[in-house]
Amino acid sequence: MTARDDGNPVVGSTEIGTPVPDEGKPDEKPDANAELRAHNKSLRDENKELRGQAMETHLQAIGLNREDGLGKAIAKEYDGAVNAEALADYARDEYGHDSDVTANVPPEVQAGERLDEAMAVSTPVVPVEPAPVGQESIDKMDNNDPDATREDALRSIRAKSGQFQETFYKT
Repeated sequence: MTARDDGNPVVGSTEIGTPVPDEGKPDEKPDANAELRAHNKSLRDENKELRGQAMETHLQAIGLNREDGLGKAIAKEYDGAVNAEALADYARDEYGHDSDVTANVPPEVQAGERLDEAMAVSTPVVPVEPAPVGQESIDKMDNNDPDATREDALRSIRAKSGQFQETFYKT
């Protein structure tokens, strides 16, 4: 290593005339930053276009047109969440525009929302198990009832067989 006149080593060389490779920078193409800037710009442009389309759809849902009047003013200055409820709140708070957001919602969506509300307040249905067929015959045979007949024995066997199948072969 060489030393300067003050005795400190020279930075950037190990021997006289031999430069030290710069290990602090990764190997990049010279225009990689330019490519990243161009890609970032294209993403911002795409986002702006999609936001505009969503804004137009939701402004129409609250009865406004994005191309003129109040809809145009809101489209230029609004920068919050792009949904019909938020836009309706903004239009009401800033401009006094009252709109019924659900008036312009398709009937299928309204029906789905009503169904969801009805399901939320309803009580769950619990299925009631019917008494197994032949339970009376099973009881007579299990209790060795003296009045049990041959038919009771056959019904008991069929009922127990049906219960077995229901228990082990449920689909």
